Formats: sequence, C-alpha cells, structure tokens
Amino acid sequence: MPHLKQIFLSVILVVIAELSLKTGVKNLVFSHVNLKAFFISAFSSPFVIIGFILIALSSIIWIATLSKTDLSYAYPFVSAGYVITAILSVIIFSEHSSLLKWTSIAVISCGVFLMSKS
Repeated sequence: MPHLKQIFLSVILVVIAELSLKTGVKNLVFSHVNLKAFFISAFSSPFVIIGFILIALSSIIWIATLSKTDLSYAYPFVSAGYVITAILSVIIFSEHSSLLKWTSIAVISCGVFLMSKS
C-alpha cells in the first residue's frame, strides 16, 4: 500500500475544504441578478477562504504523492472523498438522503476497499 497515508490526507483535506465551502455559502442566494454580490459575499467568507487554502494544500500533497505512486493506483481512492463528503453532508447539513444514495455509497466503498487490496 504505497503512500496510502499521503493519498488519504489529500482526500480528507478536500473533504474538509468542501464542507467549509458549503458552510461559507449555505446562506447565500445565487442568481444572475445578484451575481456580483454573491461572489463578493462568498469570497469574503472565512470558510470559503479556508476551503480554497485546504484545496491548494491538498493539491500540493497530491502532486507529491503522484511523483511516487502510480496514478492508476492512487486515483480510485479519490472516490473515498465522495463517500465521506456525502455522509458528512447528511450529518452536518441535514441534506436529503435516499436508499439509492446509500446503495451507491456502499458500492463505491466496496470498490475503494477492493482497490486498497490490489
């Protein structure tokens, strides 16, 4: 399992970044009428700024990891971020969940687990 810690650190940073971005814009209304005001408010939010910083940090770790690991091995682990983000979105933001969503998450999780064994 080469560089698995770095891979998951990169993924977890993106998950935290996405949750931070959502927190920063959850009370803003996006429309073509208030586009400028939306972006000014969004980019003034500390949560949005932190989200972008975490994405940048994750990208640096990801690039360093790819210099030592096969992309075909590392990239499937990115889907673990989808699973974690979906679960935390339901818990933190009370987002809607369905049986189909949970089935999809289970399938992705199985794929990530099998990939980690290769």
